[in-house]
Amino acid sequence: MERDELYDKLQKSAEEVEVPEELQPEAIEKLLESEAAKEQQEGNAYREPMPSNVITMGSPNKRRWKPVYSGIVAAAMAAILIIPAVIQPMMHKVDVTTATVSDPEPAVIDPEPVVAPTLTASVGDFGDTLRHPESYEEIYDSAKEYANRYYLIDDEVVWEEAPQATEDAGGGLFDSFTNNRKEAVAEESATAEYDTAAATGDYSKTNTREEDVSEGDITITDGYYIYHYDSGESEIHILGTAAGRVTDEATLELRVDQDLDYIEDMYVVDHRLVVIGETYNYRMSREGNKTSRVNAEYGLAALVYDISDPTKPNLKGSTTYDGDYYSSRIVDGTLYMFTQQHQDYCYYTDDAEIYRENTFKESGMVPYINDEVAALDHIYVPQNYTGEPSFTMSSVDLKKPGKVVDYQVIMGYTSDIYVSNDAVYLQTVDYSADVNMTGIVRMNYEDGKFKPAGVGVVKGDLLDAFAIDEDADGNLRVATTVVSYSGGIDRRNRLTVFDAQMKEVGKLSGLARGEEIKSARYIGDYCYLVTFENTDPLFTIDCSDPTNPTLVGELEMPGFSDYLHPWGAGKLLGFGYNGDEYGRTEGLKLAMFDVSDPTDVSIIDSRSIGNADDAYALQDYKALLVSPSHGLIGFATRDWSDHEVQYQLYEYTEHGFELVFATDVESYDEATVRGLFIGDIFYLVEDGGASSYDMSNHFKKMSGITW
Repeated sequence: MERDELYDKLQKSAEEVEVPEELQPEAIEKLLESEAAKEQQEGNAYREPMPSNVITMGSPNKRRWKPVYSGIVAAAMAAILIIPAVIQPMMHKVDVTTATVSDPEPAVIDPEPVVAPTLTASVGDFGDTLRHPESYEEIYDSAKEYANRYYLIDDEVVWEEAPQATEDAGGGLFDSFTNNRKEAVAEESATAEYDTAAATGDYSKTNTREEDVSEGDITITDGYYIYHYDSGESEIHILGTAAGRVTDEATLELRVDQDLDYIEDMYVVDHRLVVIGETYNYRMSREGNKTSRVNAEYGLAALVYDISDPTKPNLKGSTTYDGDYYSSRIVDGTLYMFTQQHQDYCYYTDDAEIYRENTFKESGMVPYINDEVAALDHIYVPQNYTGEPSFTMSSVDLKKPGKVVDYQVIMGYTSDIYVSNDAVYLQTVDYSADVNMTGIVRMNYEDGKFKPAGVGVVKGDLLDAFAIDEDADGNLRVATTVVSYSGGIDRRNRLTVFDAQMKEVGKLSGLARGEEIKSARYIGDYCYLVTFENTDPLFTIDCSDPTNPTLVGELEMPGFSDYLHPWGAGKLLGFGYNGDEYGRTEGLKLAMFDVSDPTDVSIIDSRSIGNADDAYALQDYKALLVSPSHGLIGFATRDWSDHEVQYQLYEYTEHGFELVFATDVESYDEATVRGLFIGDIFYLVEDGGASSYDMSNHFKKMSGITW
C-alpha cells in the first residue's frame, strides 16, 4: 500500500472516531488553566533537573554555545556550581537545597525570551567540580598549559598570544581583612580642649553601603582629628581641628619591612587607625643560565595603630597578603580583607618548564596570608583550573592585629562582592551562553569565622553593590539586567528573591525591555530601580512578600539617577545626569522623590548642577558627603570644557535644593578631594592642603594650611 493511500485511510478513520468530552479543546484549555493556577499557588515547586554537563572554570577565550545547545545549557549552568562546591568540602553533613529557575516564566510585564527549560543549582553534591587539592603540585601542574603562553626575553615577561578558541575549546564560569591606663590619660589630655562634637556624634561619617558595616576611605574623622592620605606625598597627615581651625599635628610615613607604595583605605575605630596599603618589589631569580621565576614581593599590608594620642601613632601590629586589594570591611571590631591575586607565569627559558617542582609553594600560584602559604584545606580548586586569579577572604581581630583569625581561598575569578551585617556574597558572571547568568554564593561570618550557607543562580548581571540587598529576615533581593544574545541583543530587567539558604523563592521579570538598570536602592520592604534609555523610569517594587515581589509604581523623567540614597520621612535622593528626549546626557542633576506612598511616587524638586559635567562620587559613593539629618549633599565636580575641579555643597530644605558653598580646588584629581563636617564647621581636604569654614556664618573661611 502506497504511503499516500495509507495516510488517507488513517485520516478518514480518525474523523470517524468520537472524541471523549474530557479531551475536547475547551476541556483541555480549562485543565491547563487549572494546572497553571495550581503551580503559581504552590510557588517554585521542585522539578527533577535535566542531566547536566558541569561548566567549569575555563580559559579567558570563552567559546560560544550553538543555539541548538540552548535547551541543555541551563542545566549545565550548574556551573555556578563551581562555587557551590566550595561549600561541600567544608560541610560534614549538609541538607541539599536547590535553587530553581524555570522558563518560560509568567509574562509579568514583558516576558523574557525562552532560553532553556530548567536551571538548577544545589548545595552539597558537586563531585569534584570544586574541591580541596590533594597537594600543592596539583595546583602547580593544573596551570602549566596556561602559563606556557608566557616566556622571558632579557628578563622581561612577555605574553605569547593564545591560539584562538574554537567552539569545542571549553569555557564557562569564573573565567575571567588594649589600651593601658597611661595611654587613656594621654588621650583624655589630648582631647580635653576640643568641643563636644565627637562625644555627641555630630560629625560626618563615611558614606557606606550598610549602616553597621564600616568601609574605609582616604579621608576620615573621629570628630576630633582628620586623617588624610596624600597620594602625591605618599604619607598620612593627621590634622587637628581645635576651635574649628585646621592644624597639621603629625605626618605618618608608613613602613612594614619596606615602604607602602599606595594607601587603599583607612579606618578609625575605638582609638585605632587601620591603614591598608600596597607593597611592590620585583626581582629575578637565576640559576646558571636559567631564570627560575620572578620573585614577587608585592601585595598588601594592614597596619593597626594605637591613636590614643593621635599626634604620636603607635604601631600595634600588622598582617600581610599576596595580591591586589579588592575591598575591606570592619564589623564589631574585626577587619575583613578581600584580595585577588593574578598569577605570575614565567618558565625556564631553555626547556619551557614552569618553575622547579621543589619551589611550587613559592611560585606565586598560591597566595600567602601573613607570610604563610595558604593551607590546602583552605584552598578550593575547580576541576579544570587554568590559572584564573585567586580570591581570598580573611579576618583580623583588631585587638590582636598581628594574627589572622580565618581565611578561605578560591582559585577562580570573583566579579563582585556584597557584605551585609552577617554574610559575604561572592558573585561571578558567565557570558558564555545565550543569556548572561550570575552565580551568588553566601558565606556567613561571625567573630571573624566564615561558614558556608548556600548558592543561587540568577539570570542577568548586577550593576553594583546597591543592586543586591539582604532584608531583615535574611532573604536576598537581587536586581539584574538580563541580556539575551540569541538573534541580536535584547535587554530586560528583573528582581529575584532568595531565602537564607539561597533557594529562589520569588521573582519579578520583564521590566523595561530595551533598557538597563542604572541605579538601585532598597528601603525596608521596597526596592527602587532606575533604568534608562531615553527617559528615567523609577520603578517601585513591593518585596514584603518574598515569594511575590510586585511592581506597584512607576515614574518617568528625563535623564537618570546614577545613585539613590534614603532621605528619611518618605523621601529618596537621586543623583545623576540630566538627559534630553533622545537619551543624551546633559550635565549633572539632583532630584528628590516623594516615596511616602510607594504606589504613587512623585518628584518634589530637581536641580541642574552648573559648571559640572561629571562627579567622581558617581564612581565611588564613599566620596559623597550625604547627611539627611543636616540636609547636606557635597561632592567634587569636573567641568570638561576648562578641566576645572570644584567642590559644591548643597542643602536640601522644604524649599528644595540650594547651593550653599562652592569653591575651586587646587587638586587636579577630584578623586582625592573630600568634604566633611564636625559640628558647625565644614572642612575641605585635598592633596596638598586643607581649609575650614563656618557653616553658621555663611561659610566664612576660618583657616587654611598647605604642606
